[in-house]
Amino acid sequence: MPLPPLGRLALAAVELRRVAMPLIEPFHTADGIRCERDVLLVRVLGTEGEEGWGECVAESAPSYAPEYVDGCAHVLRSFILPGVLAWSSIGVDDVHLGVPGHEMAQAALVDAVLDALLRRADRPLAAWLGAAREAVPATLTLGLGDPPDAGPYRSVKLKLDASTEAWPDAERLRADGVEAVSADANGSLDLAGLLANDRAGFDHIEQPLGVGDLVGHVEARRRSSTPIALDEPITGVDVIRTVAALGAADLVVVKPGRVGGVVAARACVEAATALGLGVKVGGMLETGIGRAATLAVAALPGCTVPADLSASDRYWGDDDLTEPCALDTDGCLTVPTGPGTGVTVRADLLGRRTTAVETHRR
Repeated sequence: MPLPPLGRLALAAVELRRVAMPLIEPFHTADGIRCERDVLLVRVLGTEGEEGWGECVAESAPSYAPEYVDGCAHVLRSFILPGVLAWSSIGVDDVHLGVPGHEMAQAALVDAVLDALLRRADRPLAAWLGAAREAVPATLTLGLGDPPDAGPYRSVKLKLDASTEAWPDAERLRADGVEAVSADANGSLDLAGLLANDRAGFDHIEQPLGVGDLVGHVEARRRSSTPIALDEPITGVDVIRTVAALGAADLVVVKPGRVGGVVAARACVEAATALGLGVKVGGMLETGIGRAATLAVAALPGCTVPADLSASDRYWGDDDLTEPCALDTDGCLTVPTGPGTGVTVRADLLGRRTTAVETHRR
């Protein structure tokens, strides 16, 4: 279904802001240990007073994905913004911005423009995308070595690596009443390691083999009794079509900040659903700015698996950049209903956390 028109935004300036966000506890995965996020935020200003925010989800180093924060800032500064600021206006259809392969950099700008346009139109992002749900089932992700304590969550994901035996923790979580238990290997297993985890009876196991090994995942799916999800390779609709054609997965993880923004993520959800794949929307340790946009996508009808999103206090305590994103009594996250992404940036905290700002004008 086509998206409702929003018109175009005449840009006056674009701000690139770096923010240091320390995690309240280190987070350990097969890719390494994260203690803080170096966040790149994009703020757009329109000629008629419009304002919008977007968040780049890239990490500090190109370990999880090829894009990284300094690289995204360089791509925006040197290749995207000079052209965009020379245009008379920009709209939500200007997705690729002439730099294919840099979806994380583009997503931050495109989502900021969309936020500004929706605020101008007094329309909520989720409703504009076609989402109908008011709340999204949340998932608590436990890092390597974290105790198997779900707290109020009904869905839990366990991080794995080649040395992990996760089945005792999975059994303990189910005994405590957790309804959905999945696992995420971040590409760290081989076929034998995957099959060794079959006894855990996970709802699904995410990215068991290497990122580029789609053929290996075809064999893994054939031999494993556990449904297979693909995460890191999912960068757009074309990859989803390839995954479906090969039979390499039962479901895909769509991360809006990785596929080019929320409009591109909506296209991914629709493509996967049409091809018979399950869809789980995931996050990447975003602040409340990026989390609100991701929640809007997770509320779409095709997102059939509990979202890989948790309450903001899991990572930031009381120091998120927006109002807290908290669990309700059903273990769900409420989808913001205000204009645009529906959240307000906390100027006081933003000022304290900002490490650098650069402003590009027409």
